Amino acid sequence: MTESQLCTQLFPPVAAAPPSERPLPDCVYLHDELKRKGVTLMLLWEEYQAEPPEGYRYSHFCELYRRWARTLRVSMRQVHKACAAFRPALRAFRRRILRLGVQTTEKRGVTDFSKRE
Repeated sequence: MTESQLCTQLFPPVAAAPPSERPLPDCVYLHDELKRKGVTLMLLWEEYQAEPPEGYRYSHFCELYRRWARTLRVSMRQVHKACAAFRPALRAFRRRILRLGVQTTEKRGVTDFSKRE
């Protein structure tokens, strides 16, 4: 027996692992459902197990989802209305100006034409 024959008998070539026939969870659906109030990964996994019972167990199901979720770009989109935060401050500022303006004109005896009667 040659050395190469001995090596092939001691260390047979590794066969390629067959592709998993378990259905992968729909991560986009999971992500959208998790945004709803009261929905957890456990509830979604139970739904996933009800369809094909030969699916992944809970720990691997969560790992698949988390691995997918890491690929998402995180952003917090906010719609800003023009001057929405500035308007209350502007109103308070105008009130102070008017209050000061009325006091100064009354003290000087100047007629305030901004008030129409």
